[in-house]
Amino acid sequence: MYSTQVPCFVSKKKKKRQQTLQKERMNRSQANPPAAIPVSPSTGIPMVQNPGSANKPNIIVQILEENKKLSECLLWQMQEDFYNNAGIEAWNQVPFYPTCNAFIGRTYAEMILAFLLDVKDQLNPDEPIYIVEMACGTGGLSFYLVKDLLKRIAHYPSLASLRWVYVMTDFTENNVSAWEKNPKLLPFVEKGVMDFGVFRPEDQREVYLRQSKVTLSRETVKNPIISVANYFFDTIRHDLFRIADKKLLEGRVSFHRELVEGQDSEQTPPTFGDLRKTESFSPVSADYYDDPKLNAILKYYMNAFDNASVLFPISSFKCLSNLQYMSNDRLVLISSDKGFTQAEYMQDHWDQNFAVHGSFSFMVNYHSIGLFFEQQEGTFWSTKERTGCLATVMGIMMPGMDQSRFENSGYYFLERVDNENPINNLYFCQDLLHVVSPQPRQKDAIFKASLSLLKLSNYDPIAFYFMGNNLYSAITELDWSQRESLYHAACVVKDNFYYIRRDFNTLYWVAKMFYGLDRFEECRQTFLESIELFGVDDQALYYIAACNEVLGDSETALLYYRKTLELDPNCELTKSGIQRMLAKLGQGAPTH
Repeated sequence: MYSTQVPCFVSKKKKKRQQTLQKERMNRSQANPPAAIPVSPSTGIPMVQNPGSANKPNIIVQILEENKKLSECLLWQMQEDFYNNAGIEAWNQVPFYPTCNAFIGRTYAEMILAFLLDVKDQLNPDEPIYIVEMACGTGGLSFYLVKDLLKRIAHYPSLASLRWVYVMTDFTENNVSAWEKNPKLLPFVEKGVMDFGVFRPEDQREVYLRQSKVTLSRETVKNPIISVANYFFDTIRHDLFRIADKKLLEGRVSFHRELVEGQDSEQTPPTFGDLRKTESFSPVSADYYDDPKLNAILKYYMNAFDNASVLFPISSFKCLSNLQYMSNDRLVLISSDKGFTQAEYMQDHWDQNFAVHGSFSFMVNYHSIGLFFEQQEGTFWSTKERTGCLATVMGIMMPGMDQSRFENSGYYFLERVDNENPINNLYFCQDLLHVVSPQPRQKDAIFKASLSLLKLSNYDPIAFYFMGNNLYSAITELDWSQRESLYHAACVVKDNFYYIRRDFNTLYWVAKMFYGLDRFEECRQTFLESIELFGVDDQALYYIAACNEVLGDSETALLYYRKTLELDPNCELTKSGIQRMLAKLGQGAPTH
């Protein structure tokens, strides 16, 4: 085997691969504890200065705003500024993996497919079906979903004549421009199944598509709109209420932060981590909103509970109402987020705090969104699992269509999404494997388990990243069929790879698998791609040199061995490689 000719490089540097998905867990749902300082009995707002000591400076409490509706407080402008300024780079801080992976893309594609099978005879075959994703962020979910939908819909001749377009939207031009330049999305644009638009669904009832030059509106949309809202509803405006003795109370919030005495507040803008929130509540009419549909939901909770805390997703309702208008009341919603689907969650649950994770987020009251669909004779399904990371829902509004006609959608959601729940279960199952360090006798079993989970996860690149060591450690002991299976898996994972942030260099492990499987040209090319996306790395340079050596390109091998030595001057493997290449090129003798 050629691979035995060049030693396998092991860097002495501590690698970032030791990070685990635990950082992506639902620490998002953990709220910051309030500061333990005195408050004013009249307003509940901290008003005093904390005296310092010989070793500690005085702490000054700065009041940022008082007695605001939650939906009108400073949080939301701070949120918009954060995403607008950071653009795609926001996801170097914001958790993304639970709602952006290959297996959630597959699940959504199958939900869309089930709906299309249910309504195919109700569609206008001469007009496109628009799938509108709100707040696409990195674009990763869009990539996985469209890729999978193209593959699966091809198996259904009865849907072959349907035209569909996946519309990626966000409120910030920065993100939309980034998607238009992304080479992973370009093939979908060329096929005519992807378009882009700047869109504020809370405020707008139209969206201009930048590729086709079409404006989606009530006049131009001729088929139902399928809307996707992933990790979105928890980051847009909410109102806050309490039910106390069957009476409705409106929540108002005040925010303060602590500054060190002498610190210039004008030069130190507040961050989400700085903010401390206090709440006050006052009785209000049950006819609180101008929209009777929303008031009906509030009255439902007043009748259902004696005492409860109600986080009311007011902007989510605005988004759905605007899309409902645009679609001529024919709307599908597919959404996953941290949230709750059972009304009992609100019973005697007084604290509704926000979690900070680069940006911030609240829990989503999916129960109220279900009421929104049902009060308009729509159909709504939701996951019921309480131990999961995410709640997933699907709502359908098709006026005049018998709800019993949604048999494919209902079956798929209840059996696959709710009962099997791959969105949560595949996410959590990975912990069983990527934390394992296989012993010699366990390598075969761990390899088989890792490869099986990889297939179940729809060859998810981050799942592959975390099980890379388990797969690679067994590579010298694999038989021919196992090597072919691993090669196929590595190829599919590479095709599935969508760059989001530097923490997860899946291409490193793909390239290393190619090296261990004697696929040296593919290894060399993949490490070059890794350098282009993730920057120069001593391991990548070494393997490129080694591949060139095995492939007989001694000059290029020498060049990359020397580059490797510049980054790690003490590496004996690299020094040996340089001596071998010098000897082959007649420029020196190898050392032993």
